[in-house]
Amino acid sequence: MLPTYLILIFFMGIFHVLYKGDLSFILLVFLIVLPIVLFIILVIQTRLLTVTISSDGAAAERGKPSILRLTLHNRFFLPVTACKIAVRYTGRFAPDKGVSGKYSVIVPVNHLDKETVSLSFTAEHCGVVEISIGHIVLCDFLGITRLRKKINCREKIIVLPCVFYVNADLESSFVSDLESNSFSQIRPGDDPSEIFQLREYRDGDRHNRIHWKLSSRSESFIVKELSLPISSKILILCDFSGCETASETDAVLDMAATLSFFLAERGTDHAVTAAANDLTLMNADISGTDEFYAAFGRLCADISSLEFKETIASAASVADDTIIIGKGFSRILAVTASVSKSYTEELSRFCGDARLTIFSVAAEKTDDADSAAELICAPAEELYKTDLDI
Repeated sequence: MLPTYLILIFFMGIFHVLYKGDLSFILLVFLIVLPIVLFIILVIQTRLLTVTISSDGAAAERGKPSILRLTLHNRFFLPVTACKIAVRYTGRFAPDKGVSGKYSVIVPVNHLDKETVSLSFTAEHCGVVEISIGHIVLCDFLGITRLRKKINCREKIIVLPCVFYVNADLESSFVSDLESNSFSQIRPGDDPSEIFQLREYRDGDRHNRIHWKLSSRSESFIVKELSLPISSKILILCDFSGCETASETDAVLDMAATLSFFLAERGTDHAVTAAANDLTLMNADISGTDEFYAAFGRLCADISSLEFKETIASAASVADDTIIIGKGFSRILAVTASVSKSYTEELSRFCGDARLTIFSVAAEKTDDADSAAELICAPAEELYKTDLDI
């Protein structure tokens, strides 16, 4: 637009020279002064315009859309005809290098008003997506002048793994512990401090278990079933040593998250462990859904620091971390991208006397993977087809 406007001034100057008069002079002065006035207005608008960025939350599930909101606040009495916003995004996944890109959005903003623009994005892999706005460009209503303003707006979104339905039996994972403050939701016990359920009287029930107050309001006797105090000794091992792409990393995280959420939703205490690339272990104790989201949020936020070369058994031996021995884990759920006979033998030695089940996200067994360990080969989304005994 500016070159066209300069050409217009040039011809107006020729017109004034050829046809001298007040009108042509006034028009020439007006055309020369107008860009200066528009630029001054644009400077004021730029100073009085603010841009903020926000999202629905600090985390989003992989494969599901997340909404990002850009809010522009114009505190000037004149409207902003066009505000060009340069949006840049960077995705950090592992073991891939990640992706980056940028695009622009042009938004008008009314005088003394706010304008909110919603941008939808979907992350394909677990990790961290950082969205930033480096600068904005304001144009006047004729498009003659424009002004660039630097801003620092950043929003970081942690992309969490997907959680799928699990068909599993938890009863074998519980160890009776009279000192525990956790109680079984599956079977009753003899602890009088907690009631498991109320039911109708059956032959053989103890008379001291009858709830006399409720029974007086009912046509039959109501019996109290007491709770069973338990302690859970379950460990989930996230082994990324067989992952060569971000998709395989996603599959391991989906499986580990599916198993962990199944346990957390039922109030079953357990732990999740993964190896970092400095051969240290990243451990998290989980007892509920809040701890679940916090643990996997940290895991995905630090996804670039995961170990993809050494198995978790090798990393633990180097780290000299007694994550199993001395902590009472009797049930180990290991999640890996691929499995072989040598891998299962190494992991079995590492787990010692603990009962080991290996979940391989590969569709089939490889390298004659049969061993003493239980082996389940299926992606997380098909885990419901398998009757699990966790």
